[in-house]
Amino acid sequence: MKRVALLGATGSIGRQALEIVAAHPGLELAAASSGSTPIDGLAPLTQVGGDLTELLERADPDIVLRGLDQAEQHVSGICFKTGPPGLLGIELEWTVHHINDPTRPLNTALLA
Repeated sequence: MKRVALLGATGSIGRQALEIVAAHPGLELAAASSGSTPIDGLAPLTQVGGDLTELLERADPDIVLRGLDQAEQHVSGICFKTGPPGLLGIELEWTVHHINDPTRPLNTALLA
């Protein structure tokens, strides 16, 4: 059984991921998050907005990709080493926040 934590469960890719998890008994949805849409009952652990660190720690998914280098290594190891797998869909989105206060609004000038 592979444990899945789905971040962004209400977007189009998230909804497709939910369909894949539901269709495959070897996958277990351990946690789900949404930026602003309520998702109560979607998974055993859910969260709307905020810092997702604690949610991921509690969900204990099989893999957490914490940076571009880890994501590239994981994708290249799966997709280009053994050929395309049957259950992999990838869309990487990175969140940017203040490390000491994830709810504090960002100054967009700092992102340039």
